[in-house]
Amino acid sequence: MTIQFNTNQILQRDLEKSAYHESAHLLLLRKFGGDGIIKIKPTHTENLKHEKGFLGCIKLLKLPINLNEQAMIGCAGFIAEQILMGNYCDIDAFDLWLQDYDFLSISDQTLSKNITEESFNKAYSLIHELWSEITKEAEIYIRQNAIHC
Repeated sequence: MTIQFNTNQILQRDLEKSAYHESAHLLLLRKFGGDGIIKIKPTHTENLKHEKGFLGCIKLLKLPINLNEQAMIGCAGFIAEQILMGNYCDIDAFDLWLQDYDFLSISDQTLSKNITEESFNKAYSLIHELWSEITKEAEIYIRQNAIHC
């Protein structure tokens, strides 16, 4: 049985994924002494089957100097999306990351290009620890953009 989603359901899912993705980047950025501002906007695409309904980004105000911390920040959004969608457990998280690396945004690839499995797993653990804060932050952006769904 195939489940069909209407346009509003697809937009809502895309908004949630974008909000959690950017919120995870921001919370890990702040944990490492950085800061930024999240911006999420609708794409107004007609092709929701192949394009995202919302795009997000963080305007960096302060980025940690430590390259390892930057790499963990770079993969934080991906980790949050996968947790939100229920796509993996601890065991195969890094393998899924490697599989999907080419589909990441250029900015996420740039920050995380040298991440080790150990650092990825540390970021994964930190995202789990910060999940309630990530959820609170994401809910702000979901409410702000709900008018577009």
